[in-house]
Amino acid sequence: MRFLSPLFGMKAMTRVALSFVLLASTIVAFGQTPTNIQVASTVQQASVYRLGVNLGDNGYWDSAQIMKNLIFENPGFEGLTYRVIFHCAVVTANTCQDDNQWNAQQAGFWNGGSYLVVSGAAMGATGKVVSNTAASTCKSCGPVFTFDNNVGLAVGDYFSVSTYVPGSGEAGWWTDTGSGGTITTETTDLSPNTPGRQAMLMSASGAGQYAKLTQGFETWKNLSFIQLNGAFQITFRAKGVGGNNQLSVSAQRLQGSNPAWVSQTLTLTNSWQDFTLNFTANENGSAVGPVQLVFAASGGNVELDDVSLEQTDSSASNPTVFRDDVVNALKDLNPGTIRMMAAGAALGSDIPNQLQVPFARYRGGFNADGTSVPNVSYGIHEFLQLCQTVGADPWITIPTSTTPQEMTDFVEYLTGNGSDN
Repeated sequence: MRFLSPLFGMKAMTRVALSFVLLASTIVAFGQTPTNIQVASTVQQASVYRLGVNLGDNGYWDSAQIMKNLIFENPGFEGLTYRVIFHCAVVTANTCQDDNQWNAQQAGFWNGGSYLVVSGAAMGATGKVVSNTAASTCKSCGPVFTFDNNVGLAVGDYFSVSTYVPGSGEAGWWTDTGSGGTITTETTDLSPNTPGRQAMLMSASGAGQYAKLTQGFETWKNLSFIQLNGAFQITFRAKGVGGNNQLSVSAQRLQGSNPAWVSQTLTLTNSWQDFTLNFTANENGSAVGPVQLVFAASGGNVELDDVSLEQTDSSASNPTVFRDDVVNALKDLNPGTIRMMAAGAALGSDIPNQLQVPFARYRGGFNADGTSVPNVSYGIHEFLQLCQTVGADPWITIPTSTTPQEMTDFVEYLTGNGSDN
């Protein structure tokens, strides 16, 4: 588990007492009178609220593997949204030059994006970005934005820009192609059952061609943080669109002489189908090394979407999307509050996206030093359900660039009846 806040037990109290002793020794060395603090077993204040913890991001390594769906790095092959707050260093009637010369976004990255002025006399003004340049190397020479109107920004004003970048559905997956095989994003031919906007097209119908999509977890060699023990299932949507229409699926822990849990070749139809592949795993605590789920096409063209790999015999007392180990650890810790730590994908997301189901949730970026992120964060509804299950108060960290309208919508969501009070 990735808990970032300290939880003070007896060992921690011992460390605190030791720190005071060392501090007192230092004071004596300088000729000052020390203050003696006695740490005793008598409770001085019994009615304090329980200490809280932070719940960090999900990840495919070590204790960050907190989700039931172990294939969480963009499982729906969705696109990217990006939202950044900029600070005006130089302005004209319809332009602003940001002051961050380290901005890594290329010219045109924000073309067509929506802006919102968040400070100054023009606060609340909205519109579209016509164009942007790349940052220069001189101090405070960030990108120059040209707006669709004479906004009238002043030096020192802030504005945010949001943009949607379709494509790159393979982000978060490892791709492997050969002999002319390709992997591209499909945005038009989608399953009628998908809540998302994108799928993947694996084209490998030519002689000798192949295309593979792989996602892994437990990525440390010689280590393991999850033992797969119980009933599991792999689910996905797929469609054949040419050639032999065959899709091979395999799941295996790679290190050691472990047989594959799943190794099947499916012949698809020319209509989207939902597939479920069940398997049983019996790891006893000694299994180590990476686990990989692989989809492969060779001699055919295949569309793929909405992938999951998760345990099906989880505890009946755990209705959440978080693994039993996570829920049980939180119950043992019994925190008064759990804080949803907005970081990575969550900071670049927006509230409507964080309320979407996972397969519809797009990747979200917020950092001016980059142009993409691979993963999808867990959502607000999922977090609230976790807090309810373990008996903790929720503390939701809202992305800095959240708009007033999004906050209004969020309050209406929290009331459960559409009201904003």
